[in-house]
Amino acid sequence: MKKKELLPPEQQGEMPAAQPEAAAQTGQAPPAKAGGPALPTGTYPPANTPMPPAPPAPQPPPPPAKVRRVGTITMSLCLIAAGVLLVLWVFIPSIDYITIARLSPVILVFLGIEILVANTVYRGDKLKYDGLSIFICLLLIGASLVVAVVPQLVYNEIEGNRASRRLSVELEDRGYEALRAAGVEFDSLEFYVEAYGDGVDTEMTAQDIQPEQYVQFRIYFGNDYKDKNAFLADVAKVTKALQAIAPHIDYASFYSYGLSGEYDGNYTGDEHYELTLQNRHQFAEPVTRWADQVYTTYWAEDEGYYISEWEHEDRLQNPENYRLVEIEEEIQDISLPEVGTSLPEPVSEEEDSAAASAPTSLSIAA
Repeated sequence: MKKKELLPPEQQGEMPAAQPEAAAQTGQAPPAKAGGPALPTGTYPPANTPMPPAPPAPQPPPPPAKVRRVGTITMSLCLIAAGVLLVLWVFIPSIDYITIARLSPVILVFLGIEILVANTVYRGDKLKYDGLSIFICLLLIGASLVVAVVPQLVYNEIEGNRASRRLSVELEDRGYEALRAAGVEFDSLEFYVEAYGDGVDTEMTAQDIQPEQYVQFRIYFGNDYKDKNAFLADVAKVTKALQAIAPHIDYASFYSYGLSGEYDGNYTGDEHYELTLQNRHQFAEPVTRWADQVYTTYWAEDEGYYISEWEHEDRLQNPENYRLVEIEEEIQDISLPEVGTSLPEPVSEEEDSAAASAPTSLSIAA
């Protein structure tokens, strides 16, 4: 088939249409095609303008990190160990379980090792601390400490009471012998030793008393001392004799009246003396310093009991004040008729005169 020859436009009688490329180079809109819709007016980019790069394709999300729980291994080992010990306790009760319970803080060491290993081996994974496992581990530690501590406290309390009583009796026996050898007259001597703490020993004696353990005594002389100096002389003898049998003394009480005088007032002395030494330093002071600490009481015959020194001096200086008190007490002791009792009716004058004029009958024996 023979190709149709195309003549130039000028030969075909038509004007050549403006090329889009040329219009684009001038920045004008290309002409619309014949019979086609009109193109919008405006500025168009040149033909050699590069196209913008295509946006990158969305990347798929990274896979989630693997979560590893920390603490489960330690809890499992602790539960296994606790179960095994409980089974052994049934068949071998002689095992020292108190010592084993004291080792319970080792659980924290294992828990720390598990955390370090997990952070090193599973560096890219997310670690989650197992709260329930850690709570159970802490619960086992607390229970083990209770099992280890409570029996020891009970043992110390029981042994401390026994040791305290035994040492008190020992010091009382030795104290009686020492005071009799020193020629001191007294009614009674009481010792009290508080032997508690880690230094408690079932075989300890008075010479084994530790400095932190508490020792006190109380003595009743029962003598009628003529003055305070005579009382202090016996106090010095007692202190010297008892300090020789006890490693130390923390507290001491001295009374010049006996037990009978303390409880029912059946004592003939007019003056009583009391002295209390409250710490170890006071035992090292001279006796003259103790004189200011002596508490003196005086027997009040009208009251029937002992009164303090200041009240005794006030009675001597102002006896009228206490006489008024006695009168008031006597008035209060007068018995008055009780409320609600009927008083006798008053007698009229006629009844009184009739009673006066009435003859009195006398029976005369024949």
